Amino acid sequence: MNTLVLRSNFKDNPSFTELLHQLRQTSLDAYAYQDLPFEQLVEVLQRERSLSYSPIFQVLFALQNAPMEPLELPGVSFNWLQMESAKAKFDLTLSMEETEKGLIGYWEYNRDLFEPATIRRAIGHFQTLLEAIATNPKTRVSELPLLTAAERHQLLIDWNNTTTTYPQNQCIHQLTG
Repeated sequence: MNTLVLRSNFKDNPSFTELLHQLRQTSLDAYAYQDLPFEQLVEVLQRERSLSYSPIFQVLFALQNAPMEPLELPGVSFNWLQMESAKAKFDLTLSMEETEKGLIGYWEYNRDLFEPATIRRAIGHFQTLLEAIATNPKTRVSELPLLTAAERHQLLIDWNNTTTTYPQNQCIHQLTG
């Protein structure tokens, strides 16, 4: 399978529903070129190559929604193994798979760029985003929340509590002098 590189347009601040329609059309258009090898695309675009990052994109989303039929061969048995890769192929990859219980996800990230705590927060932000989309898919993308209620309170209330006592009978130049 070849990777499809997709670009989204947010300039008109679309609702999530509008963005979803846009992405659907972009995906369908991209499938017309799905047989084009990625290396050939890089060559045609004449992108600078580096061993530190992918030349066209650094973030990958993969949705595995095609059911996997069990492979059966006479006299051979198979077991599925979950393999951990030693090095991430991209800066950040989110792979999601449809199961009977719903979607499950796996995050892979470049450990030189992200701390595990950062990824845990990103997972929470993604969950907050999905909950908001499920609640009201017609919300404009710029208005969809990422922060949890606790993070929003910490940012707007706790960290913004800058009140301090100071002498009321002096001017600023007298306090700093």
